[in-house]
Amino acid sequence: ALAATAFGVVHGLLGLASAYLAVAGVALAHRISLARAAAAWLLAALFVLTTLSTIFVSSALLITLRGG
Repeated sequence: ALAATAFGVVHGLLGLASAYLAVAGVALAHRISLARAAAAWLLAALFVLTTLSTIFVSSALLITLRGG
């Protein structure tokens, strides 16, 4: 149980480091601040989630309306 918790913590820290490096890469490539780069990432994630939600809801509605 202790090993699983330790690996979970390490996994979370690596995920945070990966997110930081992604944001820092965008900031460096576009010569913008980290705050603007983070906002761009959050906006992109929101767009992707909204798009996927729309696709799944539309599919479910279509299946329901067709009697499936």
